[in-house]
Amino acid sequence: MEHNRYRLYLEDNRRFLLAARKRKKSTSSNYVISSSSTDLSRRSSSCIGKLKSNFVGTEFGIYCKAGISSNASGQGQVNPAHSGSAGTQAPQQADRSSNSSSKPGAVPDSKAVKQDVGAVLYQYNVLGTRGPRKMIAAVPSVTGAGSSRWRPSGADNSILERLKSGSTSDLITVLKNKTPKWNESLNAYCLNFSGRVTEASVKNFQLVTEQDPETVVLQFGKVSDSCFTCDLMWPLSPLQAFCICLSSFDNKLACE
Repeated sequence: MEHNRYRLYLEDNRRFLLAARKRKKSTSSNYVISSSSTDLSRRSSSCIGKLKSNFVGTEFGIYCKAGISSNASGQGQVNPAHSGSAGTQAPQQADRSSNSSSKPGAVPDSKAVKQDVGAVLYQYNVLGTRGPRKMIAAVPSVTGAGSSRWRPSGADNSILERLKSGSTSDLITVLKNKTPKWNESLNAYCLNFSGRVTEASVKNFQLVTEQDPETVVLQFGKVSDSCFTCDLMWPLSPLQAFCICLSSFDNKLACE
């Protein structure tokens, strides 16, 4: 069995959407995002994005290949409890992919990923002394037609750097995790997933905006050892939602 591979499917008809592979021998976590279920090479034309973290797993940047609209496909995703949902299968057996750049359709690695399309921050929480995980995510704000309003001017002006400094604007949509409530009978922190999540996990979360804390934009939770649900709505695209969920899987030296 090959570990560190993940797939995203539409729940209704099991249609494949995206796959991810965690790269080996990287100093920090680095995931390749692919539109192919089998070809997960970072040099392949199927590579459409990446998720990259810092060493301790508290900061993540989301990037997609230049020319791909990361938001357009998210338009029209509706209430998280309805048909805009998808299932994420986490580490499982997958076909071996080639890393050869001579493969048909391969592209130079330096040109594979360019667009800055999101970021995730986790609060430092060594040994869990501050209670449940706290996370913040940010994506470019989009117009009604699905086009991004964000235009970064350089590495120091990335969405991740903006999120870290707190200098976000109406050009960036910020999402925060809904705080779990303590349940005395279960002796645990709980969230209401409306039956969409069936197993407790530190990876489970719901994201909302400050403007509308009752509307869940993205929720993610465990239903079996190798399967999680990922329910999203506009303005997130499947690519952005998938990457945010992948960040929850990653080891966090400063958060656990």
